[in-house]
Amino acid sequence: MHYTLIFAACGLAMLWLVVALLREQRLRRAWQALAQRLLQLWNRTHVPPDDS
Repeated sequence: MHYTLIFAACGLAMLWLVVALLREQRLRRAWQALAQRLLQLWNRTHVPPDDS
């Protein structure tokens, strides 16, 4: 009985850890994409004048 509870608790803890890591990775990817888009927009709107 005790071992079943211990295994269930360990399984739940591992599942929670995996879900948290996946969510963090997805969030980081979303933030990187947003930052890249903002940087591209900034570069497009703040083009230095051509010397030619």
